[in-house]
Amino acid sequence: QDTNPRALQIGDCFCQSAIISRYRPPVKADSSAADIIISIKQAMAAQKRVLKEMPKTGQPHEGFTFTAANPNDPLHWYIVIHGPHESPYAKGSYQTEITFPNEYPFKPPKVRFTTRIYHPNINFQGETRMQILSEKWQPNIKALTLIEEIRKVLIHPELDNPAAAEIAEEYKSDIAKFTATATEFCMKYAK
Repeated sequence: QDTNPRALQIGDCFCQSAIISRYRPPVKADSSAADIIISIKQAMAAQKRVLKEMPKTGQPHEGFTFTAANPNDPLHWYIVIHGPHESPYAKGSYQTEITFPNEYPFKPPKVRFTTRIYHPNINFQGETRMQILSEKWQPNIKALTLIEEIRKVLIHPELDNPAAAEIAEEYKSDIAKFTATATEFCMKYAK
């Protein structure tokens, strides 16, 4: 039997702490060994799916460029979303982070714009609120589909689900003012 306190033995399965930390399973202090193994398996399955869906680095795709993923954490992507032509964001490029949970694809990823943007579904911290990231999420949705949906929301905001309620109200009441402010933010921050 292994006497290393950093190793967990279950039958013939050894899970070194390095493996556990690499896959970032959400382990609680009172978790059983079986719960830890299940968490690791979920994280490994999420990582496998994300790696399969990952676009090639640096190659432009329709409306975005995949810039990087941490080789030690492929559940965290960096992309640049190019503003859609039919929107006030057309001349901008927006740095965006997508973080996939260990439970992916059963739980949606989190999307955060690191480039400032003036939009009803994106607050000033860059946190994104969209139906596809909550109640309309389905495990069969692929990462590239999610990115396409983000670009669609830049053209047609989801006003019933705003992350920035005051911007949503402005969009509803004075779209010309909204468009001018969104364009100004684009020119100032998204170059």
